Amino acid sequence: MRELPVPNGKCWCGCGEDTKPKRFCFSSHARTAESKLIHMEYGSIAALLADHGYSPFAKNLHEEYERFTKAGA
Repeated sequence: MRELPVPNGKCWCGCGEDTKPKRFCFSSHARTAESKLIHMEYGSIAALLADHGYSPFAKNLHEEYERFTKAGA
């Protein structure tokens, strides 16, 4: 099992701003960080999905997520 990250008082998007206790990012910064990472590492959301085996012709993300949440994750 991987070790979970711990908030350290700084926004994890890289802006350098201080966050509230027990927070990793400001809410709007989290989505921006996610978008930038996907763009840099995969190029697009479609490429991210395909890289993990999801597409209209392969694993169905919606169905997999339903199974995942029903399994108590």
